[in-house]
Amino acid sequence: MKRSTVGLVIVLAVCLGTRVVGLKPSGHRSVTEAVARSSDAKFSRRALQIIAAGAKAADKTDWENPAAHAQTRNEERTGLPNQSSEEAMDDFRGQMQRQIAFVDSAMRGGNYDEALFRLGYIFHGVQDLASHRGITNAYHRQLTRQGQDPDQSQAALAQAQRWTKQMMQALRGRYGDLLDEVAAYDGDGPSAEEQEIAAFSDADAVRTAQGLATYRFAPKSKERNEFARNWGTLAALAPLVDELAAFIGRPQGIMSKRRLEIQMKEACSACLSGCSQIKNDDLYSSQRRKCNNSCPCSEWILYGTGSKEYPKK
Repeated sequence: MKRSTVGLVIVLAVCLGTRVVGLKPSGHRSVTEAVARSSDAKFSRRALQIIAAGAKAADKTDWENPAAHAQTRNEERTGLPNQSSEEAMDDFRGQMQRQIAFVDSAMRGGNYDEALFRLGYIFHGVQDLASHRGITNAYHRQLTRQGQDPDQSQAALAQAQRWTKQMMQALRGRYGDLLDEVAAYDGDGPSAEEQEIAAFSDADAVRTAQGLATYRFAPKSKERNEFARNWGTLAALAPLVDELAAFIGRPQGIMSKRRLEIQMKEACSACLSGCSQIKNDDLYSSQRRKCNNSCPCSEWILYGTGSKEYPKK
C-alpha cells in the first residue's frame, strides 16, 4: 500500500471515530443489547435496535458534554479540570434524572420509540461511569496515548454490564408491566431530528471531524498526572449507582396502553349497564339517551383507533 493511501486511511479513521471494542460506541451497543436480551422483558428485534442506538448516540450528539459521559469538565486550552469532583458528579446526576423524566413523558404519550432511545442514553451514562470514573477528557486522551485507554478496560466493561442490569431492574420497578409493552414495540425508530433533541446540550456538543482531530492530536502533557482527577474507585462509586437506581426505581403509576384500554372499556360497559336499567319507553327514552351519551365510551372508541394521545382520565 502506498504511503499516501495509508495516510488517507488513518485520517478517515480519525475523522470517522472508528471504535470497535471495549466501551466504544460498538461496546455500548453490545452491552446494552446483552442486558436487554437477558432481562425479564421480551425485547423485540426493533426495540433492541432502537435502545442500542440510543446507547451509542451520546458519543456523537453529546461529544462535548462531560455530564453525558460521567466526566469532569476541563479547560479547552490547558486541559486542566475547571470544576470540582462534587460539581461534576452533581452534573452527572442531573443528566440522568432529566433523561428519565423525558422517558416518563414519552411513556405517557405512547411514544415508545423515543422512550427506548432515551433509555439507551441512560444506559450509556452508567456504562461510561464504569470506564471514566469522572476523569476529564484531557486525561482520557493522555491515558489513551500511553496505551491505557480506559474504554478498553475489561474490569470496566464487566462493571458496566452489572450497572446496566441494575438500571434495567430499576426500570421494572418504575414502569411495571408497561416495560413489557415498550419492549414489544416493533415500529419505526425516532427520526434524526428527534434523536438530536435527546441531547441536552446545544449543537456545539455534536462530535465533528475538527473536534475529534483536536482530541486526538492535542499536545501531550509534560507531567503524567497534570490532568488527573476522578471520582473514586469502582467500589467507591457503587453508592452513586445505588442512589440513581433508587431514584429511577420509584413507581410512577404510568399505565400501559393495554391496561388503560381495558379500564376504559370496563368503565364504558359499567356505565351503559347502569343506563340500561332505565325503562326503554317513550316516557323515559330521552333520559336513557342522555345517560348513554354521558358514558365515557367515546373516549374508549377514539383511543381504540390507535391515536397516540392518551384520552383524559
